[in-house]
Amino acid sequence: MIEPIALPLDDVVGFRIDGRVNSDDVSRIADVIQARLGRRSKIRIYAEVERFSGMSVKAFLKDIAFSLRHFKDFEREAIVSDAAWLKKLAVISDRILPSTDVRHFSRSEKGHALEWIVEKA
Repeated sequence: MIEPIALPLDDVVGFRIDGRVNSDDVSRIADVIQARLGRRSKIRIYAEVERFSGMSVKAFLKDIAFSLRHFKDFEREAIVSDAAWLKKLAVISDRILPSTDVRHFSRSEKGHALEWIVEKA
């Protein structure tokens, strides 16, 4: 399940993942991102991952298709989680997405993640 997190800036889309992600979850977040991109040239993503129990095949394909269409539209991405595999994924993503600064923060660093995602470069 993905639920939105309200953040103070219009150029930051925040959400929390807890459990299994389905196609409707991906569609809801993609719609929010698309609407924000209509008003801005680039946006930032803030994601808190409580538990990730996987995603449906349809959700995965939808997420990949959306991400490939918009990979240059993301300026920063903060991932907040204590999962070691997400820390590794953030490092890999930061390297393969040159237009996006991707950083991982532990749950104890959540405040720092929020400060970083909203600070102006």
